[in-house]
Amino acid sequence: MRFLSQYVTRHRRQLVIGFCALAVGVAATWWIGAEQAQASERPLALFQTVPPTPPPAPTAPPPTPTPRPRDKKEDKNDTPPASPTPAPSAVSETAPASGAATSPLTGVINATTLNVRQGPGAAFPVVGRLPNGTVVTVVARNVDNTWLNICCLPDGQTQGWVSAQFVTPNYTVAELEALPLGDGATLIADITPTASDVVAPVVTLPAGALRGVVAAVSLNVRAAPSTNAAVLGKLSNGASVALIGRNAASDWWLACCVPGGAENGWVSAQFITTDADAAMLAALPVTTGRDTPIAAIPAASATATPVAASDALSPTVLALTAALEPEFPMQGEQLLLAFTLTNSGDANAVNVEFSFEVPSGLGFVSASAEDGGEVTAQETDAGATLIVVTWPELAAGGVTTTRLSLAVDATLADGAVIDGAAAALADNAEATSVAISVGMPPASPPDFQ
Repeated sequence: MRFLSQYVTRHRRQLVIGFCALAVGVAATWWIGAEQAQASERPLALFQTVPPTPPPAPTAPPPTPTPRPRDKKEDKNDTPPASPTPAPSAVSETAPASGAATSPLTGVINATTLNVRQGPGAAFPVVGRLPNGTVVTVVARNVDNTWLNICCLPDGQTQGWVSAQFVTPNYTVAELEALPLGDGATLIADITPTASDVVAPVVTLPAGALRGVVAAVSLNVRAAPSTNAAVLGKLSNGASVALIGRNAASDWWLACCVPGGAENGWVSAQFITTDADAAMLAALPVTTGRDTPIAAIPAASATATPVAASDALSPTVLALTAALEPEFPMQGEQLLLAFTLTNSGDANAVNVEFSFEVPSGLGFVSASAEDGGEVTAQETDAGATLIVVTWPELAAGGVTTTRLSLAVDATLADGAVIDGAAAALADNAEATSVAISVGMPPASPPDFQ
């Protein structure tokens, strides 16, 4: 012990230093171990973000390619995979083409009354008329597509030509271009229609039948010699008819034939001019029906004198005025023309007729008439629209109004003036007329200096 005590006393300093060094080493070892423990926990959280990366690889497009090889295997079962593919496409292209070629093209008449002509032009004779809303089948066209060959008139057989501007199409321009071309007699595109398709029914008239010419803007052809009888058709100004009978008063002629048909009809003698003399007219057989009389050839020796229509009616006087609304329309706007017709005489006006030709620069939209006036819109030989209104009678002192809705051409120049005129007449009244004038705004404002 003494030795140990002496050794400790002698080496105390070294022992203290060694002990301190040991203590420091133990402390350092513990601290390093703690840090390593914490460090071993932190990487676990960091490494957990790595596993989510692999899942997108299995969920991405790999499943999509899987079915495609199966499709290819099925294609291989069809032996030649290339040939079946073009075959269906070829069939699908051919079917619509053939269907378009065989499907009839249709259109709807958008004029109040539209002339149907024997050929593609206003110079061809009128073979009938179609009312507004009639659905027609378009079978041919002219070179510039301005006239259409349609089927059919009310008789169910006769084709004719109508102006394309009065037909609302149910077809495309390409479909119209595929139709054959026509000139009014034969079709140019290797299609020749039968005679019954193009030509109106042939009527055999008695030899020597008297001829008359229509002297009215539009003349009704009726089922009996009366203004109360049904209208079978209309004859335009200058149309030629065969006079084959008369009523007892000789103020109605039985004429052949109704436009577009083979039937006879009655026309007012007041609106027919003829070169036949009074004796020949008086020799026409008296009838009340529409069958062709047996004695249709007038006897040259007849001496009876027909009774003129004017002798059976008391004369009266018609007056016509016009009003414009708005008073100063602009280009592209619509205007209303109101024509007021007054019977200022002491007798009833019979077979009253009003007419107005729409002047260039204005477009026809609609028309209406009071007191049961019958309104028709016709195409003139010059291509204009003619509005005609007829009344069986207008009482003495009576007043009636016709209203026309018109569209002003949007391309009219400033300062342009549109002039027009309307007329009215009756069996027992001379024609009266009124002028209208529509002015566009001035090209330059007036200078008030």
